[in-house]
Amino acid sequence: MTKGNLLIVEDDYVVAANLQTELEEMGYRIMGMVPSGEKAMEHVRTERPELVLMDIKLQGEIDGVETAVRLRKEHNIPSVFLTAYAENGILERAKGSEPYGYLVKPYEHRELRATIEMALYKAKQDRQLKLTFEKLELFRAIAEASQEAIAISKPDGSLIYINPAHERLFGRSFKETLGSNYHDCYPPKTIEILNDKVDPMLKRGHNWEGELEAVGANGRRMLLWERVDTIRDAEGRTAYVFRLMHDVTDKKQAEERRKEIERQHLQAQKLESIGTLVGGIAHDFNNLHGIVAGGLELALLQLPATAALREPLSHAFQASLRATDLTRQLLAFAGKGQYLPIRLNLNELVAEKLSFLRSLISKSTEFNVELSFEPLFVRADRASVEQILLNLVVNASEAYGGREGSILLRTGSQLCDEGNLRGSRIEEKPLAGPYVYVEISDEGCGMDEEITRRLFDPFFSTKFVGRGLGMAAVKGIVQWHKGAIFVKSEPGKGTTVRVIIPSLME
Repeated sequence: MTKGNLLIVEDDYVVAANLQTELEEMGYRIMGMVPSGEKAMEHVRTERPELVLMDIKLQGEIDGVETAVRLRKEHNIPSVFLTAYAENGILERAKGSEPYGYLVKPYEHRELRATIEMALYKAKQDRQLKLTFEKLELFRAIAEASQEAIAISKPDGSLIYINPAHERLFGRSFKETLGSNYHDCYPPKTIEILNDKVDPMLKRGHNWEGELEAVGANGRRMLLWERVDTIRDAEGRTAYVFRLMHDVTDKKQAEERRKEIERQHLQAQKLESIGTLVGGIAHDFNNLHGIVAGGLELALLQLPATAALREPLSHAFQASLRATDLTRQLLAFAGKGQYLPIRLNLNELVAEKLSFLRSLISKSTEFNVELSFEPLFVRADRASVEQILLNLVVNASEAYGGREGSILLRTGSQLCDEGNLRGSRIEEKPLAGPYVYVEISDEGCGMDEEITRRLFDPFFSTKFVGRGLGMAAVKGIVQWHKGAIFVKSEPGKGTTVRVIIPSLME
């Protein structure tokens, strides 16, 4: 097996021939013998020796030192000087070529072998180092051009590299990040996931990928997609941990908005179908009911006060009035109620109805009212607003289930932007602007998110007895008035419902 490919540059043919014989006996392959620097430069254009054995004094215009410098610079081929000259000036010039060895003639066989072996070993190491450096530079170029954030850390979590995309994502420079722990980029909840789930997988030799919450520039919370893997040493131990990540916050929010719009669209279609059916039934029922109620009222007017039929007819007439209320709720839910919008002061309307509203709740329930100091003008149907108040107060009272408690009714004004209005429980969001509100709060049983989400569904009720149309009717009324409904509730802590209607500016 050949130990290495060598080129001899020596202008004394006898010395060169003896050297070739000696080296071949050692197991080296001699790729050529040339007498001058010019010939050496010409030779390496077609042959690529691993090492050149170079005499300093040569034929031609360039000596061995200059030839070695050019071989190193242009072809990255190292040299070992074999010369009879050891003057300080020559040695200083020779250093400029970065020689891998320097032997002064006459040299011993063992010395020659050792110098060449060390030179070839060093040349091999330098080639590997150069290749590693080139790979590192390639990685750096790719990493710095990547839009994917990249972070490399030691097994203890201390960061040793981040790329520019990582700097932009987290708002911290490479200098600020170097040596810090990668945990600094995450909130406590995410650190628990890293410790309990991700790190154990890495220790078992697996990679991990998924979504994690992180803290970005200016403290912004963001959702990252991450892939985490390890780089292992020759013994299989973790040498480094690297992370690839990008921000999916906007994409996730857009996907959630798309799903919400689809859900709202399906809900609107369902409600429209139910509304059409209910509206048609209510309309026909209202026509029949008008005849029945009118006939009962006429009969009562004609019967003497002592007539035996008066009491049952009176009960039937009262039932017909309750049926009128049911029909009104059905039409309100279907969005086909008969509305007569007028200019109203919400505070005055609430004040007028306080006695009636107090009569609707249990005597064990305290009823408190906080009306706005300023008048709250709206353009609304009076009966419909009264119906909203009735349903909200009754629901708040029933939330106590007969226990003692308190209800708070508040009115006021507020300026709503699009962000505020996105929280409305009505699918169709109104325009930003000034609104007035009526708010009913209780500290009763409260509701979980599932019940809150179904609160305005037609015929949904948490009570054993009930039609489930009250809140559905409220929704229809508020939607017709281009308002919004906000609900805050928590099991065991009560419920707050706020209804807003566009303010009527003076």
